Amino acid sequence: MRTTTPPRSTRRWTVWTGRPCRLEDLVRWADEVAVAAPPHYEFATAEATRAWARGDESAMRAASCRDLTGAVHITAVGVTVLGLAVWGRAGFLDVLAEFRQVAAALADEWVYDIPEHS
Repeated sequence: MRTTTPPRSTRRWTVWTGRPCRLEDLVRWADEVAVAAPPHYEFATAEATRAWARGDESAMRAASCRDLTGAVHITAVGVTVLGLAVWGRAGFLDVLAEFRQVAAALADEWVYDIPEHS
């Protein structure tokens, strides 16, 4: 793990959130969140996170581009960690609750808009 100057992307997180984001915290949070993914994506998520942490964008893309479902899990972990950094635990859970309501309404709407086959 890097102990000197953090990669540019970590410094951007600090600017976005208005508080210092330590690289080791972001990687630890990603590891903790990644266990929610199916086991065969957990390693790819950890690999992508560590590539990001060391500033290796090509390795990060390689880990996330193996298949679409894996890329979605990797992206979800990144978004979760960003949400935690920006809003903290309580704020992020509030945002997720709002998203859940919107997603449920959209899913209900989508289900009822499917034309019947005769």
